[in-house]
Amino acid sequence: MGCRKPRLRITTFQRGGDRSALPALEGAARFYLGRLASTRLLNTLDVRVECRVGAPSDESVEPFTLEPPLPVRTRGYVVSRPKSFTVRLRRDDSLERKLVALSHDCVGVTQRAQGRLRVSRDGTVRWGGDDFTRADWRCWPWLTERFLLGDRLYLNLKLAVLSGDLDLGTDWRPTLD
Repeated sequence: MGCRKPRLRITTFQRGGDRSALPALEGAARFYLGRLASTRLLNTLDVRVECRVGAPSDESVEPFTLEPPLPVRTRGYVVSRPKSFTVRLRRDDSLERKLVALSHDCVGVTQRAQGRLRVSRDGTVRWGGDDFTRADWRCWPWLTERFLLGDRLYLNLKLAVLSGDLDLGTDWRPTLD
C-alpha cells in the first residue's frame, strides 16, 4: 500500500480584478499546510482563500473569531468553523505580499485545526492552558509562533520555487533578500 496524497480541499475566490494569482495562492497554501500538518489532519481540512478589496471589516468576522486589529505587516485573517477555514487576503496587494500573509494565516489555520488555539464565544482565547483577552493581544504567544513559522515557511517556498522543485504556475521569481 503506497502513500496517498492528502485530500486537502483548497478553493480560491476573487470577485473582479486580475485572477492570475489564484493558482499560485492555491499551490502556496498546499505547500504551507503540507509542511505544517499531518496527513490525517490534511484529510479533514477545507480551506477557502478569498481575495477581497480593502481591509477586512469587523462586520464580516464571525462572533467566535478573535483576531487582533491588523498590524501593517499582516494582510489577511482567518475565519473558521471546525476544520473549515476562510483566509481573506487583500485583492490589490502584490503576489509576494499575499504569499507572506498566506504563510502566516496557514500557521493560524493549523493552530486552530489542531486545537492548540481555541476561541470561545465570549471572546476568551485559550492557548497552552492559559486564557487571554483581546486587551492584551500584543503579547499573544500564538501570534509570535504565527509570524516566526510563517516567515520560515515563506522562505522555504521561495527556495522551492528558485530551485525548480515547486511550480506555482506564474512568472513570479522571488529574490533571496
